[in-house]
Amino acid sequence: MFHRLWECEACQDDRVELVGMEMIQYAREACESNSADLINFLTGTFAHPGDYVPPPISQQGMDGVQVENFEQGYLDSGLVPPGPELVRFEGSIILDGSCFQSVVRELARAGWAFVLVSNQGHMLARVFGPAWAHLPQSSQAGEFSALAAAGVNLDGPASLLSDFASVVSVCARNPGDRLGGQRAYTGSVLEAFSGAGPNLEGVVKVAAHKDAAETGISALESWRRSGNDFADLAAKRGAGIHPQASPDVLTRVDYNIKVGKAVILLAAKVLPGWLKLDLSGVSYTKPLRPQRGEGSPHD
Repeated sequence: MFHRLWECEACQDDRVELVGMEMIQYAREACESNSADLINFLTGTFAHPGDYVPPPISQQGMDGVQVENFEQGYLDSGLVPPGPELVRFEGSIILDGSCFQSVVRELARAGWAFVLVSNQGHMLARVFGPAWAHLPQSSQAGEFSALAAAGVNLDGPASLLSDFASVVSVCARNPGDRLGGQRAYTGSVLEAFSGAGPNLEGVVKVAAHKDAAETGISALESWRRSGNDFADLAAKRGAGIHPQASPDVLTRVDYNIKVGKAVILLAAKVLPGWLKLDLSGVSYTKPLRPQRGEGSPHD
């Protein structure tokens, strides 16, 4: 099989056109050294990184959740800095979710955050954490996690500002229409509204990732954009709390996927032309059935 895919001279022109000489050389070196890569060059398969990279954090109370109070933000705003336990989350609270994407779904990592920003645009406090392992590791999960986390931590009347249209549209519905078994994040919405009670005055849509210093925009719009940037950075910090695949692992995964694609391309091109074995003179021997207890539990 290896000879046909990577060495047969009759297929060399097709091989060079499909995968290039560099990949061909990698394959031949793997064969000569009998390296662990050989199985990939033969079958296009490799060990799934989700089996050896530590998984996302599972929820254990407040494990992984970070609360930070920025004294300088209070001083810059002419306010008296409270102790961290005395920060009040009320007024306008800015939410965001973030996700470190990966071509391998099990390596994606998501996080959430909500931040408190002064009228002068200084960050006063932020809370961020990982999207727990039972949730999809996606930006959407991060956004709805931010909604739930902010809702249950409000200390007074507040409006939540989100750049995620789905969060805003769900929260704008009538109470009876917000929830439903067919909606993936009904639990997060329920947690936000039940935890906040009357303190949650509404959820407002803000622009995502816009320049706060852009000329011609209002002071309110500039404030919202600055706050969105603060929340985005904090949500990335939240995603970073999860165990991450190392750069070496990510590089290796990219390489293995590249090899796998090359094997598929070559197999589709060169194997159909391989002469079939003539088995007309070979008798068929039915394999023995395993004895009870020796084979599959489904036997």
